[in-house]
Amino acid sequence: MKKSISFEEFRKDPNKKGISNFQLKCSCEVCGVDFVFTQVKSFRKRDCSEIRELCNSCYLNFRCYSNPEWLQKNSQAQLISQNKPEQKLKNALGVSQSWSRERRELESVRMRDRWKQSTDEQKQKMLNNLNWTNYSNDGFYKNMRKTAWRGGSFGEFNGIPYESILELSFLIECFQRGIPVKRYNLGGIDYFDPKGKKRVYFPDFIIFNRVVVEIKGHIWGEDYGYGVFKQKTEAAKKHLTSLNFKFRVFFRSQFLKKTKNLAKTIHEINCQANS
Repeated sequence: MKKSISFEEFRKDPNKKGISNFQLKCSCEVCGVDFVFTQVKSFRKRDCSEIRELCNSCYLNFRCYSNPEWLQKNSQAQLISQNKPEQKLKNALGVSQSWSRERRELESVRMRDRWKQSTDEQKQKMLNNLNWTNYSNDGFYKNMRKTAWRGGSFGEFNGIPYESILELSFLIECFQRGIPVKRYNLGGIDYFDPKGKKRVYFPDFIIFNRVVVEIKGHIWGEDYGYGVFKQKTEAAKKHLTSLNFKFRVFFRSQFLKKTKNLAKTIHEINCQANS
């Protein structure tokens, strides 16, 4: 059985030889909780000018959380850590993976069932909200200049074009997080739609010069969204992997409501300024 020593005995001679590996039995002087340090040498490592019988929680509150100097240093260290490029990349990818695969599949089934139960009039309204674009980067700018400010959600944010409120929400997120972002410019990706027709797909953005991003809202039925989306993503992953790029999809539900509301406000201001 491991030898132990009481805190009263330890306080009398903290540097006594031969007790480094002893257990230290204590009773917190603040909250009254009984606790045991597995080794005396662990207790000696506490950064404290006075020897106090404190449990871990009370020690942290005494040494750190109520210490303005420690709080300031900790805040600065966190700020440096959070702004490292590799950490920003992990944060960005974490957003795109916040939904599990099972949850995404359940959401797809739910939306397909909703499509089947909808009337023809409701289906037409759903389809009117879909924006399928196959423009190259130069083609996008050219088309955007022609069609912007004519009722669609086209515009620019910090010099980067967007064509939906969700895309603008994504640009806002990147700006707030300090993530470098640009419009996709790696050329078209060939794929075959569910009917076997060859088409060309252009994703939306590139972040960190390493990750290609597609912004999606809702995916409806097999013929209007889901099948096309599946073919696009499979073709994109295969093509971009060969170029040493990653591919991520961000869905509508992954954006905060306040970000989408801010995007709507910014877009309205853009429309007024360009009307």
